[in-house]
Amino acid sequence: MLDADGHYFHHGTPGLGADLEAFQSPEWTGRHEWRARERDRALRGMKYFDAVLKSRSFVAEDRFSMADITLFAGLMFADAAGIALPAQLSALIAWRIKVAELPSVKNRNGQICAQDELRRLGM
Repeated sequence: MLDADGHYFHHGTPGLGADLEAFQSPEWTGRHEWRARERDRALRGMKYFDAVLKSRSFVAEDRFSMADITLFAGLMFADAAGIALPAQLSALIAWRIKVAELPSVKNRNGQICAQDELRRLGM
């Protein structure tokens, strides 16, 4: 999830703004195909985790672990990049809601992009 989100973010969105545009390979003719492929890869990852979470409470174990933290962060990054979580992925959506309510997650800051951060990202 994270690699695909990152590639899509850097090649399919304004990224971190004009100062970093040179690192987004604007002259690369394959840029649009790459971002579409990476978006599709992120969506396949979401579908994979939806299937996993249909039979488990958490990603890797029967309790919250680093695997869940990584997926949760990947979904947050997908949100920031503009890759929407498909509504039909009900197990993943339910897991995300459950994880967001865990005290160790709920009481953390930085889960929602502030308006100035969204502006900086061109959103």
